[in-house]
Amino acid sequence: MMHHKVKNIFTPKKREQMIQMANEPGAFMDNSYGISFYKHPLQLDDLEIDGLWQVQMLKQTVEESGIHKDRNRTNEFDNIYMPRTTVVSWPIQGEGITQFYDDNKNLVETVNYDKYLQDGAILNTGGYFHNVKVTKGPRIVFQLCFDVPFDSVVEYYEKDLKNAWI
Repeated sequence: MMHHKVKNIFTPKKREQMIQMANEPGAFMDNSYGISFYKHPLQLDDLEIDGLWQVQMLKQTVEESGIHKDRNRTNEFDNIYMPRTTVVSWPIQGEGITQFYDDNKNLVETVNYDKYLQDGAILNTGGYFHNVKVTKGPRIVFQLCFDVPFDSVVEYYEKDLKNAWI
């Protein structure tokens, strides 16, 4: 599978904290495919969203990112390991869709999740080519990032996070 829809697990207060942090001057750094990473992910620890994941925020200002598969990486500023095999993504600002592609980069699936529906999605970002189209920007998403297979994250969410409020 390429995605699994999830509900919002954040309180209004926590979402407001995320938005405030995301809109601080210089909070994001650019990369090569049009989506900026939160520059210092350790600062996101102030949100007290601790668990088996690394937290990250992404900001997209271009209309469409390049088609890519995510790779685990190390943050250039804090030298923090950032897993990207599977992510749970919740939009906190703006609107957009994630599109998945086969190995020949033919569109096979579109995922719509947004802040108005108060939902998110578990995305198989390391297993499939994908891109993000912004329909109202900038689009900022908050993510829990995992270095485990998609099915394991879905199982973990259904068992441990589905009914949580953070």
